[in-house]
Amino acid sequence: MTDRSDTRRRALGNVETPCVPLLDRPLIYVAGYFSANPMHGTRNAFNHARALEDAGFTAFVPHVSILADIIYPQTSDYWYAYDLALLARCDAMYVCPDEETLRSTGVHNEILFCEERGIPVIYTLPTAEAWLRVWEQKRNLGERSVGCAKCYV
Repeated sequence: MTDRSDTRRRALGNVETPCVPLLDRPLIYVAGYFSANPMHGTRNAFNHARALEDAGFTAFVPHVSILADIIYPQTSDYWYAYDLALLARCDAMYVCPDEETLRSTGVHNEILFCEERGIPVIYTLPTAEAWLRVWEQKRNLGERSVGCAKCYV
């Protein structure tokens, strides 16, 4: 059995961990449908988040606010504004590639939010992996911004 300190050390980049420490990975916001079916949408987003984490990202799934809302109920407008505040701090946004997400008004608004702020919007895992390679190269050169994901398709 591992204690919490062992788990934390591994997550933050313990020497024995072969992966890139989570603190050194780009933060990617996982956009997906929610209102149409909150539980299915949350599971869908987490499935994509797992693939993104396996590729080398630290993934943020805004759908976790469903749990916070149980304890600290707020309006949907509050949670959406909260999500945008977190999205503004992310390095990129990944849009889950499914029909429900493509119909989501919230996701369309998040895409516009990203476009207005120059946050790359990524639609496929291969594009995310290509973007990540460029991000790593630029990070190694001391640059911060990678730019539009369309450039790496």
